[in-house]
Amino acid sequence: MTTKEFLINVTQTSGASGFEKTTATAIKKAFEPLCDEVTIDNLGNVIAKKKGKTEKSIMFCAHMDEVGMMVTAVEEDGKIRLSAIGGIDPRAFLYQKATIQGANKLPGFICMTAPQGETLPSTSAPKVEDLYVDTGLSPKRVKELVRPGNIVTTDRTIRDLQGSRITGKALDDRAGVAALYACAQNLGRYDHDHTVYFVASVQEEVGCRGAGVATRAIHPDIGIAVDVGFAKNPDFPTVDVEMGKGPIIAVGPNCNYNLVKKLREVSVKYAIACQTMTLPVPKGTDASVMQIQNDGVFTGVITIPLMYMHTPAETITMSDLEKTGRLLSSLVIDLDGKEFVGY
Repeated sequence: MTTKEFLINVTQTSGASGFEKTTATAIKKAFEPLCDEVTIDNLGNVIAKKKGKTEKSIMFCAHMDEVGMMVTAVEEDGKIRLSAIGGIDPRAFLYQKATIQGANKLPGFICMTAPQGETLPSTSAPKVEDLYVDTGLSPKRVKELVRPGNIVTTDRTIRDLQGSRITGKALDDRAGVAALYACAQNLGRYDHDHTVYFVASVQEEVGCRGAGVATRAIHPDIGIAVDVGFAKNPDFPTVDVEMGKGPIIAVGPNCNYNLVKKLREVSVKYAIACQTMTLPVPKGTDASVMQIQNDGVFTGVITIPLMYMHTPAETITMSDLEKTGRLLSSLVIDLDGKEFVGY
């Protein structure tokens, strides 16, 4: 399976925060041929272990959960009301095709009530509680099939754009998981000193919960969060990083200085173009909790440039994703026979 095929496969699964089981099953199956052990822990993290020649270990972590919505009520007229799971902008989800996850998958679309014959003023920003799902079914049938607590995700397939750009849902952060998959494929051609743990974590969008549990269990020497980061686009014209110019190495208090230095050395040595992003506040990625587990972990953050985050039209460049996989595997190879000193 190619990296792109893997990405298409996992983005089509439903995996809102706390409800990632279907996504985890697909990821586990894909990593099993590439790793020595693949397990799913009690919280739902997928942990794939590729043994090295020593007990030294490095953990690459990318979250598999996506933002979504949950049914809060079914009204008398059949409208299915919603609340948010994770940070969403309701404008981006309005009039999108959606699937209500339950005993049976129920198709519908997300809409809101506007005054008859009128359009909403351009200054009106809908709230999540203004949205509802219309299934086209009778109110009676809706009440038979839908319950508060059912998960709602958008129904959007991956679409190719110009060049190597692709767009779709859940690229935050299944693009990061795909980079881990690419790394595992690359390392299949090498013997390496460090034992590598590939972690597809759960519940990042609601508090980075899965990464903390996984880090405590693995007790890695080095931990790197692989996520997506804001790329320059019409909404963020002042952002310094751009699509198609390689992965982003973050710099900040969440990122061990010597590990950042090592990643930069590796990018030059193996001719992998990279960009830099400042991360002055240690939040927004799984590294924020990985860093402070056990006796402390030497952490880093690598992100894939992405436009339109937390929308059904998230957009990345496949070349950036593939280079991220190369950067990760090159780091593992370059660490062979060397002792990484964080301080």
